[in-house]
Parts: sequence; structure tokens; C-alpha cells
Amino acid sequence: MDRNTTAFSINNVGRLGADRNCRNTARPAPAGPARQPRKLAWSRVVRSDGQALYQEGQTVDKVFVVISGIVKLVAHLPNGRARILGLHGPGAVLGMLTPVNDLPRGTETLRYGHSAIAVEDLDAIWLSSEQMRILRAQGAREYVDLLERHCEELRQAERWTAEFSADTTPCRIARLIKYLAELQQLPNPNEVELLTCQEMGEVIGVSTESASRVLAKFKRSGVLRRSEARPGKRHYQFNPETIDAIAFT
Repeated sequence: MDRNTTAFSINNVGRLGADRNCRNTARPAPAGPARQPRKLAWSRVVRSDGQALYQEGQTVDKVFVVISGIVKLVAHLPNGRARILGLHGPGAVLGMLTPVNDLPRGTETLRYGHSAIAVEDLDAIWLSSEQMRILRAQGAREYVDLLERHCEELRQAERWTAEFSADTTPCRIARLIKYLAELQQLPNPNEVELLTCQEMGEVIGVSTESASRVLAKFKRSGVLRRSEARPGKRHYQFNPETIDAIAFT
């Protein structure tokens, strides 16, 4: 559901996440000139686990910033198989329009190349793409802030490709566990909330059954242990040295 429109600076995103007792930590907004921030008319939207912010193939009409929660970016291959292209937490900018990916007015419609789907309760804000184009044309500092955040996510995408596209399934599952722990930032840094076996398979490009077998082996061997502090279905503790040994050998 969309909430009422609100006005605040993009530099308040990290504070909003903290005020809502978010378990994740937003990246700090890039430093800019000392001046009174522009108040933009962002709209608020919340999604539950499994609900989409936008769908693959839908017309690009909004730019989103995640306040709390985690979202997965899902694209479908020509054979219909889903692949998770990334996981993003607070501070992430989704659907960003840049001079590279935008289209001149009057040309074919620009469409999202993936779906953005919540993997837990999600709180986000959005601006219309038209408002974003105006900010870009004005050279507004707010547009530069968003663009810098977007560039950071492109760097994360390089890591995503390097770590999850090659090597054995156990190596990639171990790397994904480390990645999730970094993203979730639970009170215990050696604790993680796993994705479903299907989602983990879609991240590293293997079948659900293959991901399930590796996770079952990790649990039997003690690499993953049920969390006592968080007895939820997918909460586990891990030994970082053991996970590193599996991930990078």
C-alpha cells in the first residue's frame, strides 16, 4: 500500500531507518556542500514478503529508495527460469534514471529489466521518473546524491558477479551466507537469516535441490547451527573461519 506523500531530504534516509528501529544500517549519504536541503515530495510505500515494488517489463515510472527491509531483484531467462540479480537493503536506490539508461522523450517506452520483490517487510519511498528528470536537468545536489548511491550499487553488482557466478556450489553458498550476514547486520555478526532454498538457488544459478543438499550438509556438519537468540525457522549461527575456509578454498 502507498502511504501519504511526505517531504524530506534524501539525506534523512539513514535517520528514518534508525527511527523505525531497522535492523539494517543505511549507508551514510555522500557529503555535499553545506546548505539547506531541498524538501522533496517523496511518497511512502510498504510491502510484505513476496510483494513487488515493480515488475519486470513494467514501464519505468518511479525511482525508489529503501528505508528498511531487504529487496531482491529478479529477472527471467529466455527459458523462463528466474535468476536473482541482487539483494539490497536500506539506502539502496532502485530504478534510477541516468543519462546512460534513460531514453529521449518520444522514443520507445523504458521498461524495468527485472522485478523488485520484498524478501521481508519493506518500507520505501519513491519519486516519479518525471520528477527525477527535472532534478537531473537542474543539476540538483539531490540527484547527485542518488546517483552516487546508485554507483555504489553497481560496484556491489561486480562483487555479486564475481562471487556467485563461478566455483563449486558449496563455495558459492558459503559466500552467500557471508553476504547475507553483512547485508542484514543482525546484533550477532555471526548470525544470519537464510533465504529459502529456491531463492539461494536462484542467486547462484543452481537448482533448488542442489542448494538444499548443500545447506543440509552444512547443518549436519555444524557449519550452520540453529540460533538460540532467534529461534525463527531460518535463523542460524555460523563460525566465520569455517565459512571463509569453505568460501575461498
